[in-house]
Amino acid sequence: MATDKHSELEYKFDAKKVDEDEFLKWSILRRPTKYVNSSCPDVYYMNNNSDVVRHRWGSEAGTLTVKQRKSLTSIANRVEVDLEFAPGIVIPDITKFLLASGWKKTLTVWKNAVHVFWFEEDNASITLSLYTVKKLNEKTQKCGKPRTFMEVEIEKGSDLTDEAAGVLLEKWKNELTTTFSLDKPMNLSLFELFSGKTYKKVK
Repeated sequence: MATDKHSELEYKFDAKKVDEDEFLKWSILRRPTKYVNSSCPDVYYMNNNSDVVRHRWGSEAGTLTVKQRKSLTSIANRVEVDLEFAPGIVIPDITKFLLASGWKKTLTVWKNAVHVFWFEEDNASITLSLYTVKKLNEKTQKCGKPRTFMEVEIEKGSDLTDEAAGVLLEKWKNELTTTFSLDKPMNLSLFELFSGKTYKKVK
């Protein structure tokens, strides 16, 4: 039984005290199956019903994502639905579509120096990332001070039950917390942290 392809199982940490070189060294020693380093903007839109769509820019058109909370006390397990686009669609097409259909741009954050490692363990694909984020001031078009975060996630569709995925995520959380002297996981997403708004709770 695979994990739900529309659920995000993840812990996010404030990583302001984490040394980037130590993180890279530790991650490489764990023999990752894949590594990517990138930078990209995440642009968030809201409608009149307080729904939120994130447009992550990337190659071609990027990705559209909708997230909802399953709980008001934890963001470790959330609804997450991703949409990819056909070849030939480009970022301005998506921006035009969103604005023309009633969505309003609410927040832009720039994710820089994004280090993402993939690992395989217990029939699951695990991603571990470290990155800095700056909020864009829409009026001045300047970014604020950077903040650093660490995330560990059990990839959607991994070949294990939701319960087993939760146990594995806890194992990684405990190891990361000890290794990098992290505080407890955050209860705010990047959107919630930088916008002051809250994702809707799924009904």
